[in-house]
Amino acid sequence: VLGPTAPQVRGMASGVFLLLCLPSVLGEKALHKEPHFSAFLELQQHGEHHKSHYAGREKHHHGQLAHPDHGVQQQRIHHSLELLERCLKKDLKVQTDGEVDPPQEEVILGSQTWAMNGDSCEHRSAYSCGPDSTHCCCRYGCTYNGDTDRCENCQEESEQICVMHIPASHLWEQRVLQGACHAPRSHPCGTWCCCNAGWHWDTELRKCVDQDGQPESHSHFQQFFQKARS
Repeated sequence: VLGPTAPQVRGMASGVFLLLCLPSVLGEKALHKEPHFSAFLELQQHGEHHKSHYAGREKHHHGQLAHPDHGVQQQRIHHSLELLERCLKKDLKVQTDGEVDPPQEEVILGSQTWAMNGDSCEHRSAYSCGPDSTHCCCRYGCTYNGDTDRCENCQEESEQICVMHIPASHLWEQRVLQGACHAPRSHPCGTWCCCNAGWHWDTELRKCVDQDGQPESHSHFQQFFQKARS
């Protein structure tokens, strides 16, 4: 009896991985309203049909977003799975719940002036960080180039991204449709989202938390208001 072919094995592995992702997708939807599992099913099962039906426009169907570029979105999701496979081949498994210490912030000196010049952290492959989030830090996988004053050479499957990305965040609706990460204290990294430096993903809370295991709303908002009162 012939066994499954190599493509069949890969397909089975992808199916198992997606099933393992379901709790993350469904749980995150309730907290951040980012992932839409039903929208993901549309990408998987009805991509071409919806692409032709909704070509050139966006439409809400039963409160969920139908998007014209399903083919592109589907490719992004499969690309994420390919990157994850490469990470696993390098024996780099994602770590959550404080299993490893997150990187510390490496604030780009002088980056507080970027916004003054009409630019942004995001435009230079960085995210807001530092005291009062007035400076910028390079996204995971990117390095700062002092000659161009921006973050460059971004690697989708760097060791940092392989280990620190938020599981299943490549399926979040905002990440797939807009390339954005709207979970507090997170930023785009490769094809996923990563918690910012100094923060790590808490599987139980489904939020980025600090070294004390507290999400932003518990501690940092309080600090902000205390500063505002003084």
